[in-house]
Amino acid sequence: MSIPRFDLYLFDYDGTLCDTLCAIQHAVKRTFEEVGQDVTAGPILSSISAGTTLTQTLAKLSSAPLHDDELRRLAVRYRKIYHAESENLVTPYPDALKVLETLSLDHNIAVVSNKGEEALVLSLAAKGFSEFVPVTIGSKGTRPRKPDPALFDHHISPHFPGVSPEATLMVGDTETDLEFASNAGLHSCWTSYGYGNPEKCAQVGFSYQTDQLGALL
Repeated sequence: MSIPRFDLYLFDYDGTLCDTLCAIQHAVKRTFEEVGQDVTAGPILSSISAGTTLTQTLAKLSSAPLHDDELRRLAVRYRKIYHAESENLVTPYPDALKVLETLSLDHNIAVVSNKGEEALVLSLAAKGFSEFVPVTIGSKGTRPRKPDPALFDHHISPHFPGVSPEATLMVGDTETDLEFASNAGLHSCWTSYGYGNPEKCAQVGFSYQTDQLGALL
């Protein structure tokens, strides 16, 4: 099925625009090494797919129970390691830059991620995406996260007055992205090359599916 044009494209980041798995794994392992724990790759991938917060992910990956203050310290350590050591491990998917550049000529674009907004903004700039992405929405403070439709209603839609949910395509790789689209009344495109669990994504459902980002063009 061909993918029609939309007025607004919302792109997830991890597993959609960029392969960030090695970067995340590196930062997670380095973070836990400093507290004497070893973390395997499998649980890290499942946590990325589930769209959990950083502290929830760290709590899930830890081999020992951690208090809230310990989790906060680990989160700070993770972010420092990610900024210092992991960004050079992030690899844009083929056609990601071309797709953003081309669509930005006559369509609205935003990157919408559960990744921390500071890291998201820095990574977009490092990969040369920023000039084609006028709106960047990441995890920040008490802001709703995908799949909460309030994220679209109160934090995305105001940037694009006159653009309806029906004219919006959410492009993402996990069930969290697809649930967000469904909850907010958006169309969805599942990028099957990313980190999503195929069975869970099929259960949620999606409007379109692609194994290459360039199909959007």
